[in-house]
Amino acid sequence: MSPEHRLVEALSPPGGPIYGAKDALTGEQQVVFRLRSELDLQLALSHLPRTVLLAGVAEAQRTLLCTIAAELGSNMLKFAHGGDLRVCRCQKSGQDMIEILSEDTGPGIADVPAAVCEHFSTAGTLGLGLPGVIRMADQVHIETGPGCGTSVRALTCLGEGPPQKRAHLTYLLRPGAKPTALQMSCGRETRPCLGQPISGDAIVFRQITSGQLLVAMIDASGHGPRANDLVMRLVALVEGHPRPDIVPLLEALHQACRNTAGAAAGVARIDPVAHLLRYAGVGNVRAHLLGPGSGERAWAGVSRNGVLGDRFPTPFVQQVRLSPGQVLLLCSDGVSESLGGFRGGLPGTSDAPALAHQVVSQCGQALDDAACAVVRLA
Repeated sequence: MSPEHRLVEALSPPGGPIYGAKDALTGEQQVVFRLRSELDLQLALSHLPRTVLLAGVAEAQRTLLCTIAAELGSNMLKFAHGGDLRVCRCQKSGQDMIEILSEDTGPGIADVPAAVCEHFSTAGTLGLGLPGVIRMADQVHIETGPGCGTSVRALTCLGEGPPQKRAHLTYLLRPGAKPTALQMSCGRETRPCLGQPISGDAIVFRQITSGQLLVAMIDASGHGPRANDLVMRLVALVEGHPRPDIVPLLEALHQACRNTAGAAAGVARIDPVAHLLRYAGVGNVRAHLLGPGSGERAWAGVSRNGVLGDRFPTPFVQQVRLSPGQVLLLCSDGVSESLGGFRGGLPGTSDAPALAHQVVSQCGQALDDAACAVVRLA
């Protein structure tokens, strides 16, 4: 790095989000952006392209580096209410590099492999933050743990380098206090369409690894015996599938629905130890997480438009943290979307089977199959 690149950045006024310093261990010049608001992030992104650290860097690479900084900064504001974004220019193995480091003291990432998957989100967004950084950078190192904050270090080679589709990724889990496992009680209720003897809706509860629970809501198109025949085949698939996880199951259900009238399905996976819910759905199946006591909706899952067996969208896996006293509902489209017909003080004090029965009996539409799965957490 040339001498002028080691000049200390001009300090912003006291209380400003930007300041310059040298790394205590390496002596490399770095710029630190203290992010506490969206305005801080916008100021940082405005300043970064003009910093002496990026002097001589091609315009395309400056844009790439600013995009990495924007993704990391947005993640800190969204999940940890802020943190520090550090940028430095360094030499590693003879290669001139820019290192962007985000550090926060937030809740941490409980499932790193899931968080770096495309379209995985814990906040109902498109889930492009960390996967986007991994696509753009050359090396990414993540250090995190439940309740222990998160550090993401993204290194990008300057100048021309060998093309690659995805960064070299490493991660380290910090030891954290293990939360008390949630207790789960389950209930389900299905009711056929008026005038039909059997339903085309079905619910599967399946215990899987480490005490986790898989919940599948399946709604075969149509009504009566033909829809019931299809949904029973899909139930058997979910119960016996060798890879009982959300995306593999949805893909398998899609293949099983080929040359049929099709179906909709939502799959939830609950980890009672990590206090985490993951969900994805295809078609008109809904997931609601209700807050303790009052029954107010704390979270609503997103099921992507499509039809299993015909139009299969990329599954959008969402993740949300769980708390004792919450209630998870998975409903077919035969249950009123607003749950407006419910008169029982949802979630109230009913046990899970009674609550599922109440939802279907009071919110189910007579001219459609109706089904509701309930998982009550304690």
